[in-house]
Amino acid sequence: SILLSILIDWAYREGETMSVVEFDTMREQHPRRKTTSSTKQREKMWRMRMSPDYKRSLLRELEYSDHEIKQWEQEMLKIQRQRKTTKRVVSVSKSIHKAQRKLKRTFANINFLANKKTVPV
Repeated sequence: SILLSILIDWAYREGETMSVVEFDTMREQHPRRKTTSSTKQREKMWRMRMSPDYKRSLLRELEYSDHEIKQWEQEMLKIQRQRKTTKRVVSVSKSIHKAQRKLKRTFANINFLANKKTVPV
């Protein structure tokens, strides 16, 4: 028996469909702009997205039950919520670190001015 691994992503955007051959040809014809590897990966993944209905039909063709598909959908929703939470925590953490650095600089300046010796004229 052959096991197939399918990444299920339930975010959906209506878009043009194309075959894998057309996709590869299009990628070869268009010069790549200077981007980071993560941007390239996101762009590549966006182009390869499938509609939720299409994913379900593929899984049904592979004889997965509606119950199994529903479980995977729930798991994906859980992962998406975890990602959102992580992004929020990282954002708050960055803000806190930025404030800490600013306070550290401010107190360093205050200490510098307090320790400065003045010469009476």
